[in-house]
Amino acid sequence: MATAKSTSATSEDDTAADTAEFTVAPRRTVHIDGKDFGPGQTVSLDPTEGEYLRARGFFTEDDGTVAVSASGPAVNQEDGVRKDEA
Repeated sequence: MATAKSTSATSEDDTAADTAEFTVAPRRTVHIDGKDFGPGQTVSLDPTEGEYLRARGFFTEDDGTVAVSASGPAVNQEDGVRKDEA
């Protein structure tokens, strides 16, 4: 489970500009400010924190896919099993 602290400014205008919405990926739970968010739920978070967690597979991409940066075999329906070249 990932833990993130959300940061927000004091004025409502600043808060809207300082956060972005992210959707929790399947089979993941994110713990933010004492509250758990499960798969499919949307959370508002600092964009830098959200992108950090997205790169690690905790949030979906805009198209609904999950990007996970890991070495080892990768599997998808189109290509089957392949070895990452990273």
